[in-house]
Amino acid sequence: MLTMTHFDPDGTPSACTASDLVDALGRPDGTTWIDMESPTDDEFEAVSKQFDWHPLAIDDMRVETHLPKVDDFGNHLLLVVHAAAFDERGRFDTIEMEIFLGEGYLVTHHSQPIPALAALHERCWRNHAVATKGPAYLLYLLVDGMADVYLPYLEMLDDRVDDLEEEILERPTRQTQGEIYALKRDVIKLRRIVLPQAEVLRRLGRGEFPILPEASEMYFRDVHDHLWRVSEEANSYRDLLTAALDSYLSAVSNDMNQVMKVLTVFSSIFIPLTFLAGIWGMNFEHMPELHLRHGYAIAITTMVAAGLTVAGFFKRKGWM
Repeated sequence: MLTMTHFDPDGTPSACTASDLVDALGRPDGTTWIDMESPTDDEFEAVSKQFDWHPLAIDDMRVETHLPKVDDFGNHLLLVVHAAAFDERGRFDTIEMEIFLGEGYLVTHHSQPIPALAALHERCWRNHAVATKGPAYLLYLLVDGMADVYLPYLEMLDDRVDDLEEEILERPTRQTQGEIYALKRDVIKLRRIVLPQAEVLRRLGRGEFPILPEASEMYFRDVHDHLWRVSEEANSYRDLLTAALDSYLSAVSNDMNQVMKVLTVFSSIFIPLTFLAGIWGMNFEHMPELHLRHGYAIAITTMVAAGLTVAGFFKRKGWM
């Protein structure tokens, strides 16, 4: 699906089609924003043939699973960034997006809807002043909106870690361990994406690319600081989850020790009983106690007394 919008120098937006694209790009002022969401091959070709994009950059748009990066091709930049998302199980995920930035245009390409992008597009139509600062400012607003999505996830993560810590102290289960591992995978994935993305914003904010106006550098530095804080918080949550996992394993080990302690006590109580039963269970013909009139009662009483003696000894020692 293609969404093509041209913004006049005063920010007034107007939707355009593929046939209007050549005219929109040929205007000396204003900004053209082309958004490609899961485009067909024909739609992709209709857009790409209007630009002098490097073949390697076009290949990067067709293949996903890249880490965030920025490539400078002289008259245009290619950025690969990731927007935060969640899968059907509520687990953390990302949506890869390629962004072309050139003189007077911004092209975004992604395979799934991105709320931050849709919100920015709606904002540009509602407030015409937003698009008056050119494509570099639109790029800043886009990556800043994508970075803001990480904060609600970190708040949710903080609440979930607190719940896990309480659960570990009160009633740890096998599901608790699975949740800890799942959250650790999410945090590791978050850091694996956020750190390179912060590096991309750092490069945009230090004047490395001539195509970016100098006035936009401070905006990109602000987003870099934001992402760096997200990375640091993610690192602290990773440590908390590691500590939570250690606490869970300790709690499980302690429960197992309690079970083994109970089983050992019972086994120890029955050792003398088994010993006595083994002696009186022998089938020698001339055993002295074999023909006692009250032999059965005496044997049972002796066994009970032996068991109670052992149990009393354990009780005095505080072992039960």
